[in-house]
Amino acid sequence: MRTSVLSLIGVALALSCSAAPMPSQHPSASRSITVRNAPQELLLQLHDMPIGYRMLSDEPATLESLTLGQDRSLGRAQLASAGFVSGATRTFDFAGNSTRAPRRATAVLAISKDAAAAAIALDSVVPPSDPQITKVGIGETIGDGSIAYRLSPPESSDSAYVVATRYANVVAWFAVVGSSDSVGLKEPAALARREIAILRADTEGPPLLTPAPRSSPIVPVLFNLALRADDLPSGWKASAGSTLTINEIAGAGLVQTLAAAGFRSAFSRSFTSPDKSTTVNSLVMLVGSGEKAASGFSAIASVAVAHGAAEISVGDQIGDGSRGTEGVIADPAAGSSQGTVSRSVYFSSADSISIVTLNSPAGGGDAQFLVELARKLFAHLV
Repeated sequence: MRTSVLSLIGVALALSCSAAPMPSQHPSASRSITVRNAPQELLLQLHDMPIGYRMLSDEPATLESLTLGQDRSLGRAQLASAGFVSGATRTFDFAGNSTRAPRRATAVLAISKDAAAAAIALDSVVPPSDPQITKVGIGETIGDGSIAYRLSPPESSDSAYVVATRYANVVAWFAVVGSSDSVGLKEPAALARREIAILRADTEGPPLLTPAPRSSPIVPVLFNLALRADDLPSGWKASAGSTLTINEIAGAGLVQTLAAAGFRSAFSRSFTSPDKSTTVNSLVMLVGSGEKAASGFSAIASVAVAHGAAEISVGDQIGDGSRGTEGVIADPAAGSSQGTVSRSVYFSSADSISIVTLNSPAGGGDAQFLVELARKLFAHLV
């Protein structure tokens, strides 16, 4: 399906050279602004994706990739004459859980020589004779122009909803692929709106802002640092909570990392679901300074990734900085990786580092639930 989507995009860009050079019928196509940054900096990144997505690939979009690596000299010549300058493509996936089906997202951004070329490319985005493609209405114009369609290959049980949008001299495509009964237009449209916000900030400003780091230290008494019983759904059982030393916390070689951060103290509280299948653990550590907290939380997340966890999106930034990971704790008795799914959110706030971890059976758990708990914990610290 990803190949089909990229093929469509290549056709659209190639077709954009077929129109005779003339003023575009789109008023916004005559705007003189162009993007300043490289496509890799402009295209959606992991933190722009919905909560729980993982990045699978991050590659340049070239004349070769947009013609699927085949020696299509005419197609490549058309792309070049259409004003294709450079591009980028990223793929992401969502593993799925008990409430949301698995899906994959592809994002492609192409920079054209000018807005007129971008407008022609967008107008050419749906080959009219392809029976696999159905144009669908968005109900709004995203950016300077937008179009949406559904791609349903007859040999597949999956469908892709694609939203293409343009802004200044950029055209971008967002495809979400999954089972036909689980995907729709809402998600790629939201990705397109986010992309337009990035492009507008790059060309016209103001820049997209992240929350300013908190300068004042964390002051609550230690036993209040962690999630509380009323932060969890009804029926979850909370532990009494406890203070921890650096050696009690730091497995997997983290003692040096925490010591470098100026570890001072920590408090932890855990919770168990009513059916005892799922646990949540919350941990707050006070360290030497806000600067050390900012580098320390990211270093801890990187250790998890180095040990095989995948980085996942946590949506909008939590605290002064945040990251998420997802991995499987194998069950040795089963002889496979079908064990416990462990998801964690790491964030810093002033002179603190916090970790919230959700452990659930394979196929269960929800990254959205985990992120909501992390935001509740952050609210206790401000």
